[in-house]
Amino acid sequence: MAGVSAEQAVEPARRGRPRSERAHKAILDAAGELLLQSGLDSVGMDAIALRAGVSKATIYRWWPTKESLALDAIYHDWTAAHPESAGSGSLRVDLYSLLRPWVRLLNERPYGRVVAAILAKVQTDDRFAEEYRTRFIDRRRQRAREIMQRAIESGEIGAGTNVELALDLLYGPVYHRLLHGHAPLDEPFVRGVVDTVVYGLTSADAFAAARDVRPMTVDEVLELQRRGANVVDTRDPFAFGHAHLAGAVNVGLGSSSYATWCGTVLERERSVVIVADPGCEQEAAALLELIGVTVEGFLDGGAQAVASRPDRAAGVGRITALALAAQLESHEPPLVLDVRTEPEWRSRRIGSSVHIPLALLMHRLDRLPSDRLLVVHCAEGYRSAIAASLLLREGFAAVLDLTGGIAAWQASGLETVGTAAG
Repeated sequence: MAGVSAEQAVEPARRGRPRSERAHKAILDAAGELLLQSGLDSVGMDAIALRAGVSKATIYRWWPTKESLALDAIYHDWTAAHPESAGSGSLRVDLYSLLRPWVRLLNERPYGRVVAAILAKVQTDDRFAEEYRTRFIDRRRQRAREIMQRAIESGEIGAGTNVELALDLLYGPVYHRLLHGHAPLDEPFVRGVVDTVVYGLTSADAFAAARDVRPMTVDEVLELQRRGANVVDTRDPFAFGHAHLAGAVNVGLGSSSYATWCGTVLERERSVVIVADPGCEQEAAALLELIGVTVEGFLDGGAQAVASRPDRAAGVGRITALALAAQLESHEPPLVLDVRTEPEWRSRRIGSSVHIPLALLMHRLDRLPSDRLLVVHCAEGYRSAIAASLLLREGFAAVLDLTGGIAAWQASGLETVGTAAG
């Protein structure tokens, strides 16, 4: 059954009305919430059907048992926390980006008892054990296998690497702490697990560039910036927008795509100075150095240190969806810049928007007017924060970030166009 999708595993192809994706998602969401609230043994199909707004017959068409549904519900929840990524080109960065979102989710929601109940069922039911491996374990491990395979093809690890054993070493400690609760599942733990696996697969020379970086004063940072260094502010977009060092580029460390976007929008020949929340400086720097970016140091004291130089402080204005809609009806409407990918833009977009994907923004600045208000947006706000900071750094004086992105625009009931609009 390896490689078979969840739907194929329980339902043969049939004619008739196609499956409702909305109902399917509603069932998975309802099952996930009830499992976390009450545990596997206390949840029944009646309660899931009631919360999802569907009949029990609809659920049983896709899942023969509540245990099968539980597997897909947890996988659905965990996958949503970690969208697909093209990879950064570094084994350590990619494994860390893979593991960190799941560990964060395990800290935010009580998955331990649900996973423990599923594992108990696995020990006593051979048929369910096979389903568990096919629906959950194999599907989760496949992403890590692809990362390992890329590292083998690039020569970062040897062609004879025992990939399956390496995956056991990667995931085993997480399940151990999740089920036993003897120590915290936190960021240092994730970094330690990934480093232990990667150092065991590669020589220490591969990480010679990953060194500790030194703290720097505001004046030192400003001097490096004047000489051409990039200042990368790794805080979340709201904190960055409130106050930051003028000319800094905002790429949030909280995303699993942090290293990927830094490698995309930063010029590799320019060194970097980090601005980060206290305690996150070394992590932010190490991830950049692993993709070939030279890090000179970090701003000692983080963003708070900028207060000593108010003449060099800046911010990013924000605008709500409703306020933007009103401005678009005015005599001098802003230009709406959509920095999502082309498939996202074609699917659903604000009708009057101009599309330049974030990855191409620095190559197409000449397409944007310098004398008109620009409102930047993406799906929810991460990429637009990067784009807005780049535009401000390049001299575009009037730039606003659409709060919540197109998701907020849709939630406000405002019109969109595209193949999925309507």
